[in-house]
Amino acid sequence: MKTLPNECLLGIFNNLQTCNGNLFYRSLFSCLLVNRKWCRIIIPILWSKPTLRNKMFIRTCLLLLNVEEQALLIPFNITLPNNSTPLFKYTSYISHLNCRSNDLGLGIKYWLENEFHFNFEAFPLISIIKYSLIKMFLRTNIGYNQLGSECGKIIAETLCINTTLTSLNIERNQLGSESGKVIAEALCKNNTLTSLNIGFNKLGSECGKTFAEALCINTTLTHLNIEFNLLGSESGKAITEALYVNTTLTSLSIKCNQLGFKCELAIAEAIRRTFN
Repeated sequence: MKTLPNECLLGIFNNLQTCNGNLFYRSLFSCLLVNRKWCRIIIPILWSKPTLRNKMFIRTCLLLLNVEEQALLIPFNITLPNNSTPLFKYTSYISHLNCRSNDLGLGIKYWLENEFHFNFEAFPLISIIKYSLIKMFLRTNIGYNQLGSECGKIIAETLCINTTLTSLNIERNQLGSESGKVIAEALCKNNTLTSLNIGFNKLGSECGKTFAEALCINTTLTHLNIEFNLLGSESGKAITEALYVNTTLTSLSIKCNQLGFKCELAIAEAIRRTFN
């Protein structure tokens, strides 16, 4: 009996993504139980955009914590899952992360309530587990939720070597100017990221200029959201000039950055000429 090549199976399974919500995951999960070959193809698809508020997702991720990451939970006497080592490096398949939502915190809450039958609504353990998981995501792929400046710098370091992530939303994460600069510099080295949302992070004027420099070099980013970041007119001028050099960007959101009317007109003209 002839079997379909992996490329055909991959195309078929990817088309199941047209299903809505849980139906997509249920369909693929049923398929991965057919045999090992199907399982190896489907697991990266399922984990490319994981459902963070799912308690089974949290349980699996906790299995991937190393000794240092587990040590953060020791003072709380939390018994972590003691299953055998996972068969796959699941988080290495993640290609899309939304750091704006609180789905990760909800998933941790659901796992705690399921495991310990207690309402952890206001318990600080949720934040501790979230931090442990963030460290693990950074180690195995990339970072997460309300990061702040230090984690922002780690994200930048990871972007320099990451070969999986294509879409990253780190909106409203209090990154600040220094983290913003190193993330912009990382875009000069990263060749896989196509979409970046870094809005509402108080990046400031100097960081805006660094992003302009990155746009002159980066050849893969197609969508950039850098709105509400206090960039100022000087950054606006630098970004305008960069748009005449950049040949890949197709979508730019830069509103509410105190650019000034003349600068906004210049950017609009640069976008018109570039995209037309």
